[in-house]
Amino acid sequence: MHADGVCSLCRDFDRAAPDTEATALARLEAAFDQVRGKSARYDAVVAYSGGKDSSWLLYLLVRRWKLRCLAVTIDNGFVVDQALTNIRAVTDALEVDHILVRPAFGFLRQVYQESLRGGLHVPAAATRASDICNSCIGLINNHVVSTAVHHQAPIVAGGYVAGQVPRNSAILTVPLAALDAGARSLQDRLADRLGDGARAHVERFPGAASVMIANPLLVSSYSEERLLADIEPLGWRRPVDTGLHSSNCRLNDLGILAHHQRYGFHPYVGELAEQVRRGSLSRAEALKRIEALPDIQELREEIARLGLNQELAPFPRQ
Repeated sequence: MHADGVCSLCRDFDRAAPDTEATALARLEAAFDQVRGKSARYDAVVAYSGGKDSSWLLYLLVRRWKLRCLAVTIDNGFVVDQALTNIRAVTDALEVDHILVRPAFGFLRQVYQESLRGGLHVPAAATRASDICNSCIGLINNHVVSTAVHHQAPIVAGGYVAGQVPRNSAILTVPLAALDAGARSLQDRLADRLGDGARAHVERFPGAASVMIANPLLVSSYSEERLLADIEPLGWRRPVDTGLHSSNCRLNDLGILAHHQRYGFHPYVGELAEQVRRGSLSRAEALKRIEALPDIQELREEIARLGLNQELAPFPRQ
């Protein structure tokens, strides 16, 4: 914090070149132009949760950028029925092929239990998401990259918004060797907690090739009003049973509560602050969202499904 009460993140944002987003968008669209229609079947494999952000991502990739997409959904056992209905509606409306993967819930239960115990992920990950979300993100990203490699699709696309990943991540070319190192790290961390059998749930990426990682929402003038205006005509409807901050998953609130108790801050504060800096969200609305914490009494069903104590004690601070 500086003497005037302004943090370094806000100062860095103010000093950023005004054409940074325009330059990133130009690079992104140049990459799309380079690969469009060149592969055998798909231009991009898309991580698709059925939530509002990833639904808008899929809409933009198909309608704006005319890419041939394969959408991939990982059902973690807590995806609500309305989200699954939204997935069918949106992929049908956009005429997109779709794969739904349901990992063995016994394995996922163990992963979430260890996530809630803390220490499963590197400390820096806590600045971006809750431990539960970081576990899902790791498994989803691994499966989506594996699917792209299998189909020889040149692009892997995700629905990250400002504040969730660095601003320079709109389009990156990443060697498979680097992704393989990340997969090996995930294997090691899971095996350390769950045993060597957990390694089989993570794909490895041998070879010297590379893939392009695209995060188009970083350069897409994100606002919820614009987003909903595009996806609701596709048949997308907001679920009413996903808690305070999610539009597809019932487990998110438990992750938020555990994160706040353990680290002392809301896991969405980074991305909401970035949206305030960009002018796509008011400061008052951002504060309202992070001050509204889930009630543990409303999470008993999720706690029971994970095999945890119903009288859940506070999560240890780290």
